[in-house]
Amino acid sequence: MNKETQYSLLILKHRKDGTFSLAELAQWIEDDEGITYSAARSKAGRLVNRIPCESLSRTVFKLTHLPDPALGSHISLKKPKKPKETSLEKVNFVADIITYLNLKAKTAFKGKPSDVAKINARINEGHTLEEFRIVIEKKCAEWIGTEHEKYLRPETLFGTKFEGYLNQKINSGGKVEQMGQFDFNKYVG
Repeated sequence: MNKETQYSLLILKHRKDGTFSLAELAQWIEDDEGITYSAARSKAGRLVNRIPCESLSRTVFKLTHLPDPALGSHISLKKPKKPKETSLEKVNFVADIITYLNLKAKTAFKGKPSDVAKINARINEGHTLEEFRIVIEKKCAEWIGTEHEKYLRPETLFGTKFEGYLNQKINSGGKVEQMGQFDFNKYVG
């Protein structure tokens, strides 16, 4: 059994969750090996760089892998990462959004890099294709035929105001409430 596995087992013997401080590890090494605390502290400082652990603070650590004495190595404790969307899936998602905007607003955007970056930022925030469609539909209903029609473009719709557009209310007549014409006085006493 290698030294890293031996010390990982020592940590787990004292802390089932694998969390430990340098002082605790030094104490456990001192007790286990019968060496001075100073020597054990020095050894503990070197060990945290060799055993598979992550730093929770400057002096507190947690094992990231379980020791496997049979193999003399470690088994990961971390959850496997969820596979990321392939770039092809994202490209199709972005293309669907641009196509839908072009259809509804009667435009011909191609999806320049800055527009794609704005769409990807909203995707990374967790927004769905349906939410993009809702924003497109709301703003088309509100802006087509007005002076604001020129703003029916990706850089406007999918920028930092996206969530505001998404949550914009539709009044009882089926019309989107104009954001600039909202009457706050009815809520102020």
